[in-house]
Amino acid sequence: MRSPSRARGSLAAAVAAAADQPERPTFDTVFDGVLAAIDENPSAWRLFLSPPQGAPPELHARLAESTKLVRGFLQDELERLNPDLEDPELTALALHAAGSELLHQHVVNPTAVTADRLRAFIPAAIARRSGR
Repeated sequence: MRSPSRARGSLAAAVAAAADQPERPTFDTVFDGVLAAIDENPSAWRLFLSPPQGAPPELHARLAESTKLVRGFLQDELERLNPDLEDPELTALALHAAGSELLHQHVVNPTAVTADRLRAFIPAAIARRSGR
């Protein structure tokens, strides 16, 4: 169960790194950190993004907690960027679902869904959804 813990730790490090780069949009800094972590340890992220059937309940509990934290981060950032956003909770839920799927596709097919391709797509998609 160390692999999902590594992935979760990488995610926390990416969020923390955003504080060191205030000139960059937080989403961009965090996303770059997550992509770097995925490329460094794709097997951990494969387990984090798509746990196998029959995995221990503890793993699912830890993944559920991580999901809750990521969605909270997304919602907080959306509200910070656009306090008038109509439904930040559902927007964060949609962004999380789409982002998780895109990251999963990068893990399973990194030559088709490249980091550069995602870096070009994700910030623009978030900007459209957040109203920035």
